[in-house]
Amino acid sequence: MMKRFVPWMAVITVAIAPSRLVAQHFTSMGVSDSEGVHFFAALQHAVAANDRAAVSRLVRYPLRVNHHQTEHRVVNTATE
Repeated sequence: MMKRFVPWMAVITVAIAPSRLVAQHFTSMGVSDSEGVHFFAALQHAVAANDRAAVSRLVRYPLRVNHHQTEHRVVNTATE
């Protein structure tokens, strides 16, 4: 089963091409590099496809969403 990751890491990595993810080391997050690459590829695919249900299954709640440098919102569930 695919593990969930810290949301801020997902936000940072969504913009990185999957080929560059291979060079990342995910063991510090408690998963193997192949699991990390698989997770972020799935996240990128879900975001690109605008599949909100898939993205919500991949993140951990509560999720802090930053709108601007000084504004943020905390989302507590996938239905918010």
